[in-house]
Amino acid sequence: LLLAAEPRWDAEQRAAFVREARLGLASAFERRRDFAAAKEQLAALLNDDPKNSLARQKMAGVLFWLGGPEQAFAEFQAAKKDDPAADVPELA
Repeated sequence: LLLAAEPRWDAEQRAAFVREARLGLASAFERRRDFAAAKEQLAALLNDDPKNSLARQKMAGVLFWLGGPEQAFAEFQAAKKDDPAADVPELA
């Protein structure tokens, strides 16, 4: 994530590196069951790219594990709205 700030990358490359780094960090934190840290990474990612359906679905899972099933369902609904190919919220 820190290396994405290097001046040699153009804006598009930098955005791609940051997106992939944040998704990777969120996944690693999820595997460690550090859902608060995963939520931070996903929130930062969604702040930069609010229509990222994959990040929104991952955020829903994190919110569920943090004790917010209603918030999780709302995130699944938003993911489906942004990407019709996403899983049906009721099934998730």
